[in-house]
Amino acid sequence: MKEKIINTAKCVLLFVMPLISAGFPARLFSLEYIDQRYHFLEDILIVPPVRNIFLAVIFMALLIAGVYFYFRRRYGFDLVNRVFSCCRILIFWGLPWFIPLNYTVLPLYVFCGAWAIGRFGSEAGINWDISRKSTLLTAAVISLAAGLLGGLWQVWSLHRLGMQWFDWGHFYEVLVNTLKGRFFYLDLEQGCFLASRFCISLLVFLPVAMLRSPEIFLVSGALLVASGMFFAVWSAEKVRLPENLALCCGLGFLLLPGTINMLLAQLDGFHEVFLLVPVVFGAWGCYRAGYRKSAAALWIFSLGIRETIGFMWIMWGVILMFDKKTRRDGIILAAVSAVWTILLLTLIMPSISDHSYGHTVFFPHLGNSVAEIALSPILKPQIFWGTLFSLRNFEFWLGLFLPFLFVLCIRPHYLLALLPDLVMISHDFRFDTQNLLRHYQIVPLLVLVIGVVESVAYLHNNPESKITAFLRKFTGKSPAYFAAFYLAGSGVLLSCCFAQIPLFPASDPRLLEWSDAREVMEEFYKLIPPDTPVTAGPTVASFFAGRNELSVYRGRDKMPEKGAVVLESFSSAGGENLLRIKLLSSGKWKVVHSAYADNRLIQLFVPDETAHPIASLMPETMKMMDEKMFENWGAVVPLRGAPVTVKGNIAGKNLLLAIKVDEKISTDLAFSVKIKYANGEDVTYFRAFGDGLYPAVFAEKGNIWLMAVPLEGKVVRCQVDMEVIYLTAFEHINY
Repeated sequence: MKEKIINTAKCVLLFVMPLISAGFPARLFSLEYIDQRYHFLEDILIVPPVRNIFLAVIFMALLIAGVYFYFRRRYGFDLVNRVFSCCRILIFWGLPWFIPLNYTVLPLYVFCGAWAIGRFGSEAGINWDISRKSTLLTAAVISLAAGLLGGLWQVWSLHRLGMQWFDWGHFYEVLVNTLKGRFFYLDLEQGCFLASRFCISLLVFLPVAMLRSPEIFLVSGALLVASGMFFAVWSAEKVRLPENLALCCGLGFLLLPGTINMLLAQLDGFHEVFLLVPVVFGAWGCYRAGYRKSAAALWIFSLGIRETIGFMWIMWGVILMFDKKTRRDGIILAAVSAVWTILLLTLIMPSISDHSYGHTVFFPHLGNSVAEIALSPILKPQIFWGTLFSLRNFEFWLGLFLPFLFVLCIRPHYLLALLPDLVMISHDFRFDTQNLLRHYQIVPLLVLVIGVVESVAYLHNNPESKITAFLRKFTGKSPAYFAAFYLAGSGVLLSCCFAQIPLFPASDPRLLEWSDAREVMEEFYKLIPPDTPVTAGPTVASFFAGRNELSVYRGRDKMPEKGAVVLESFSSAGGENLLRIKLLSSGKWKVVHSAYADNRLIQLFVPDETAHPIASLMPETMKMMDEKMFENWGAVVPLRGAPVTVKGNIAGKNLLLAIKVDEKISTDLAFSVKIKYANGEDVTYFRAFGDGLYPAVFAEKGNIWLMAVPLEGKVVRCQVDMEVIYLTAFEHINY
């Protein structure tokens, strides 16, 4: 046992040293930011001269060769020869260290490292002596821990105004309203939510909704996603996979960037498709174990999770038809799923809402109805096939399929089950769907995990088959171990690039900087009774979910008619900024409370029948200085390209900024003052122009606003930045 531990440690050392020499950690963190929505990355690496590249490659080769011959001569065990073969590919892994990366090359770079990890697992032949009970217990503990961590991160995001009411708020609201006697009611959809998303199976979460806690609701969604590891391990054992390989495959699922992003879900939170994780894995495991009634029950339950899930089951039915033993089951599965899906999309859902299926709006280039979209490959072949095989989709597929290459070799027909969802995702006109960031890729992900587990089981249970012998030439001693380790390794490396793990390139750095907004929102709770209808933007609405009847503003032209309006200005939701201007200038609404959460202004509007001219909104801070006083007051603060002149002066314990409008502008402005004190403390003070009551778009040429910044000690450095909000477009520009 001692000798085995020593040999394994030596093998790990042989694996790690070339890995470090290839510079993967440093290379990864040279990526400043990876934007998955726009398929863009910022690479701060400066390309070295050719001479330096040549010397570095020689150094790397000599280092690997030196390690190899040293250990071979000193210890003389055959394992070194086999393990070293997994390190050869790392020589190629070093090449991207010397060239700028782009979004397409990044998965290929990951592939080299994952292949080396797979070779290590194949050649080292790690066999853990672990019982079935211990395996399931380990999987359950890891799943629980991952779910709780993901849920806590979602709660963190919620409390810092980092999470939108879309999508988690939909599902929380309909459950709360169902408990109130309004079945699946959602004001945003003007009636029953089932007309928009047929998720009747969500009723199993009614006990969670009874707790009236958004935090518990979000954590429960993360636990659903994390449960995939446990159910993947449990199901893998049903296909006669050894405990250690089953556990490795389960970990592979949990480590994938798509899984981690659904766990963290810092933008969308809970989604009804999370229910598919235990249900699909459970149905597959039950069917493979012979529990046909349980599998059928889970299948029927899944048809009520989402209206499009029937497409996946139709194709699973086709897959079962490939085998004579399961052909009858496949025909029943495909036929019933097809009939149910057609009735749901063309009859049941339209009858609930009195209009056709609404999600066809995501495919305007293909048609305006379910029938037109279904026939678009024939009626609009250039548009359909041209969009499907675009570069954007290719980059998305590369990251999605990379960990599952063995499915293509062993179980290629399993890919039929993911084709409907993959085609829908690839044709969705929204820019944030073709990535591993959100929940859209969940069905292909589940199908691919099932496929790779089946592939590993085949390789392990058929060591003498022709395909196993063929793959052994590329994968080393054990193709089954290679596939399992390759899945886990590629998941880890892809997650380093594409998972929204804090401090990693794909994460949003602002979330760690934002403050807890609960105290700020408590002030609004005191002014808004629970029985008052609330109109709010998508981020602020999260704080009123389940408390008030909500209408979530999405930048539409329709003005609120009743209740309270709570808006977050200077946010990425440009519609809220525009709505604030409309309410201030309407003469029918007044601001009763304003508060700041970091660099965001939150305001409460209530109806006011007394019309107020815009000029009467001008705060006192805009009437304290005339233009002549401004000329002789303070020192000029430079701001590049700004439509205003800013002067600063210190009066007592305050820094006063006088901001003069040089020309009539059609934007709104805000100013942040970053102060560094002698004690090393950094403080940022943010204020909207005119105290948020008199936006810059109202100001006339020559108007002056006085902004007071309280000082808390001796100032070492002070920096003033201006933020511009364009009211006709959803964008920010910082000067």
